Amino acid sequence: MTYPIETKVRKILVLVGGIASGKTAVAKMLEDAYGYTRIVTYTTRERRPGEQEGQDYHFLTPREFKELEATGFFAEITSYTAEFGSCSYGSAKEDYEKEGKKVVVLNPYGVLSLTTPAYVVWLDIPQGTTMARALARGDYPIEIARRVVRDHNDFIALEISGRYDMAITEDKSVEEVAKILAHIVD
Repeated sequence: MTYPIETKVRKILVLVGGIASGKTAVAKMLEDAYGYTRIVTYTTRERRPGEQEGQDYHFLTPREFKELEATGFFAEITSYTAEFGSCSYGSAKEDYEKEGKKVVVLNPYGVLSLTTPAYVVWLDIPQGTTMARALARGDYPIEIARRVVRDHNDFIALEISGRYDMAITEDKSVEEVAKILAHIVD
């Protein structure tokens, strides 16, 4: 079921969801088919094979990230510790201020720390669907299990805060979700 929580129109569409909920695929479809510009976030985590600077993320050292943070560069920041160590994520304030429709993928803590008005969509897709998608794309079962537990804990904070405008809870294709969301920020 799709539940609109609030209908304020904003220029920024934020997608948030657990592992393999389709966040990145929906953002790409909105960019390719509906004229959105994707806000590329910054991270201190190591680049994964195939990821490209400026396309997938802006990769920074922890020191570079802290220096930008100290200047008030970021509209939101989140940090956490994973199996590979600590890492931080953030998105630039200036990217939110540019003209046109924009889409960004954030985690719950990024949403909770966001200082810019945005329309937040929670892709709360059934766990069986997301686990099957993660397995199909080649994620390791132990990593899927770790992420499912972390997602459960992380999304409790988002749910309690009520800091989202729409929740999509049905098993829908990327195309269906993009079509639902395409005109929210016209």
